[in-house]
Amino acid sequence: MEHPESGSRPPEMRQSRYRQIVETPCRVFYRYDGLRVFLLNGMRGERRLRKTRLIKRDRDNRST
Repeated sequence: MEHPESGSRPPEMRQSRYRQIVETPCRVFYRYDGLRVFLLNGMRGERRLRKTRLIKRDRDNRST
């Protein structure tokens, strides 16, 4: 990913460290830690984001 900070913040989580890329009809959620990009979830755009799922996947990535 050439510009990892260019993704928008999800409207459901404006004050978070998570970002999204919207490529209709999908949304891809990720987190950038300054060195690496962690892909956390992908979903159809019309579905509601469940914050707990995103946070859980982020925690799972950190433990590996």
